[in-house]
Amino acid sequence: METVEKKSVQALHLEHRTWMNELQFAEDELGIYQKRLEALVADRYDKEMMVSLEHFQNQFIRQQEVINDLKHRLRRHESRICQLLAQVQGQDVNRIFAADHGKLREDMVQFRKIFQELKQHFYHFLAKWSL
Repeated sequence: METVEKKSVQALHLEHRTWMNELQFAEDELGIYQKRLEALVADRYDKEMMVSLEHFQNQFIRQQEVINDLKHRLRRHESRICQLLAQVQGQDVNRIFAADHGKLREDMVQFRKIFQELKQHFYHFLAKWSL
C-alpha cells in the first residue's frame, strides 16, 4: 500500500472526494433508516420494540454527528492543502500533510467498520419487527 508521503496532492484530493461521497451516501442511508423507524412506530407499538427503536435512534444521531465531524475535518484539511499550495512553491507539500491525512484515513476505516456493524444490527432488528 502506498504511503501518504508518496502520494501527490492530486491523489490526496481524489481520496478526499471519495470519502466525501462515501459520507454523503452514509448520510442518505441514515435518512432512509430513520424513515423506516418512523414507519414502525406508526404501524405498531411494542415495549420491547420501542427499547430497540430508541437504541437505533440514538445510534443514528451519533453516526450523523460522526459524519458531520469527518466532513468538517475533510473540508478543513482540503482548505489547508490549498492554502499551502498557494504559499509554497517547489517544496514537498505532500510530506507536510502526511500525518493529518493518515489520521483521517484511520478515522474513515473506523467509521466504515462501525457503520457496517450498525447496519447489520439494524437489518436484524427490522427482520425481527417487520411483518
